[in-house]
Amino acid sequence: MKRDKPAYFFWFTKLIVATGIQTKCICLLLFVLLFSCVDEKDYKLSSVDINPSVTIPLTYGSVSIKDFLSDKDSAYIKTDKDGLLSLVYSQNLLSQDIRDKFKIPNTTSTSSIVLAAVNLPQVPQDAVLNNLSTLVDLNLTPEQLSEISFKSGQLTVSTSLTPNSNVNYEMTVSLPDFTSKTTNLPLTLTGKGTLPTIQLSNYIVKLNKNKFTANISFVLKKTSGQVNIVAGTKANVQLSLTGMDFSYIKGFFGEQSVAIPSSSIDIGAYGNSLNKATLSLAQPTIGLIVSNDYGVPVTVDYKTFEARKSNASPITLTLNPANPVLINAPTVLGSSAITNIAITNTNQIINYAPTQLYYQATATVNKGVTSGANFLADTSKVRVKLNVNIPLYGKASGILLGDTVAIDLSSVNQSQISEATLKIKITNEMPLDGSVQFYLTDSNYVIQDQLLDTSQTSFIKGSTVTASGDLQKATLSEQTIPILKEKVNKIFTAKYIIIAAIMSTSKDASGNAIDVKFRSQYKMTVETGIAAKLNFNIKL
Repeated sequence: MKRDKPAYFFWFTKLIVATGIQTKCICLLLFVLLFSCVDEKDYKLSSVDINPSVTIPLTYGSVSIKDFLSDKDSAYIKTDKDGLLSLVYSQNLLSQDIRDKFKIPNTTSTSSIVLAAVNLPQVPQDAVLNNLSTLVDLNLTPEQLSEISFKSGQLTVSTSLTPNSNVNYEMTVSLPDFTSKTTNLPLTLTGKGTLPTIQLSNYIVKLNKNKFTANISFVLKKTSGQVNIVAGTKANVQLSLTGMDFSYIKGFFGEQSVAIPSSSIDIGAYGNSLNKATLSLAQPTIGLIVSNDYGVPVTVDYKTFEARKSNASPITLTLNPANPVLINAPTVLGSSAITNIAITNTNQIINYAPTQLYYQATATVNKGVTSGANFLADTSKVRVKLNVNIPLYGKASGILLGDTVAIDLSSVNQSQISEATLKIKITNEMPLDGSVQFYLTDSNYVIQDQLLDTSQTSFIKGSTVTASGDLQKATLSEQTIPILKEKVNKIFTAKYIIIAAIMSTSKDASGNAIDVKFRSQYKMTVETGIAAKLNFNIKL
């Protein structure tokens, strides 16, 4: 007659299964102890099958939106006080100097005073025999300068009489338009022959359309001897101005153009994760800030200004004010004027995801202007700065994410696994839905297999958001997915798991994509493991 087994037999068997004890010798010892308490004739067993379940961890971690962007973008990520992330770029496009258009050439001017015939027994005191006032032209074109503050230059004056004579004389050369920066006195030179060289760096000259006045006097010096000046004698004065450079100039500069060399700047506004995504950002801005030190109207004509990337046609940036752009000019020497230029097709440019901006331009002063009061200093420049501000606020699809995790399951005896399932738990604060696949690779990262069928991959659920795109509630996704036996075997031989996901921003109740905000504090936590059912057959 068959007897029921004692209750403690089922209790102990359950204990073994629950604790997942795998070592055969321990189990055998326990069974020997157990059955030493009963009559062997009633409980003669040859073996026992035990099927405990265990969970083998695979991966655990959390990611934020910053993890989606490339390392080279990290320096440009800005966080506002509410945690909203933005990509902010500020880069100088050019610092253009047009002062080379305004060079002052060397100038030489010769003037002569015809002296009346004189025959005197003596000259009791210095006497001015004749005066001459003349204009010296700096020969500039198309500039018509009214003032120069010299930074360098030399003035040389030399005198002579023709025909040569032993007359004791001096020449006085007065330049009333030249004023000393230190004494505020006009420049006057007296002597004969070659006079000492004057350094112009200490002077400012006032001009009338590039001309200044030179007053010349012939002085017959006091002498006790006879003086004889023959008819037709000339007193000659030569003024030479060389090596002139300015610290500032004023006047009308005429219409002149300078080519701005073509150039490009590389940008990485999206990193590897987003550069294949379809984007529609809600509030991106791109603008140019032009700072002009020149007291002269400057027109910048962008012959080419476009966004570029490989394997795609470039997109031209549309400017407001429209190209060519008239740049504001300062009214006071030493100040600057600012011109803001907006890019009106910003969304098109940002959604295009360029890797480079390319530009080529020409700057023209006084375009179409025939008169005016211009000025510039030797330090004057036109500086152009590009500002890009991309708040991570909008909608996107096709965001590619990936990570590689090393695995080592050598301590687990895969032959004892009768069945397995992949357990996935995702807590998601980020407004991103998506599908994920797990790829098994060897030590050289060569893919050996994938864990999931296509129908099993779409389980990442984005957080719910408010109408303004802010986090409303995190979502919790838990999945238990059976794994085929042959795939289980490959898990144990794999060295790495590549986790690849394709993400899109959250949708509303009607399934429409909405603009969402990415804040620095939002995270997605992922836990994965294998729930394995073990099969032990213990011989007794």
